[in-house]
Amino acid sequence: GQLIADLGYRREADGIFRDGAGRNLAMEFNTDPSNDIQVKSLFVIADYWQRLGVSVDPVVLPQQQLQDPRWKSDYRAFSLRKQPINLDRLETNFHSGQIPTPENNFRGANYPGYVNPELDTLIGKFFATVPRGERIAVASQIVHILSDQLIIVGLFYDVEVVLINGRMTNVTGRGLSAGESWNAHDWDIE
Repeated sequence: GQLIADLGYRREADGIFRDGAGRNLAMEFNTDPSNDIQVKSLFVIADYWQRLGVSVDPVVLPQQQLQDPRWKSDYRAFSLRKQPINLDRLETNFHSGQIPTPENNFRGANYPGYVNPELDTLIGKFFATVPRGERIAVASQIVHILSDQLIIVGLFYDVEVVLINGRMTNVTGRGLSAGESWNAHDWDIE
């Protein structure tokens, strides 16, 4: 609430934030209907925003609209989406070169249109860096920007449970964009 007030909005007696002209601080909050947890969460999260004093219009989008690349590149809303946030998807999701525009025929997945030259440079450096320690240091800088600028907020994290017999050896955690058995050729039985 204080951060909103710091932006110049004031909370009125009815609890709603308004700007200097008396207009409600309002936003659309939408989601994709294909995932049941997103639809259910949409209304719960919208309720929290409304309790905070923000007028929210929760919208479950029709599939046809979700398929429209022009709409996806220009919507003005908060959006609840299931999206894996892996380091291997940094360039696709957050690099300014991946903003869908008419010039690139709306290709790219940086739908928020986030532009940060420092982040672009770090993403390039991350994919060009081989030594593990240096790569982790660059990833740390990237995570700092993503969390400091609040580009994306993770609300849910899927857990994959894999049972492995205690006699198995050389079984390790999965790699980026790899399944649980990514290194099965190294597995052995004691």
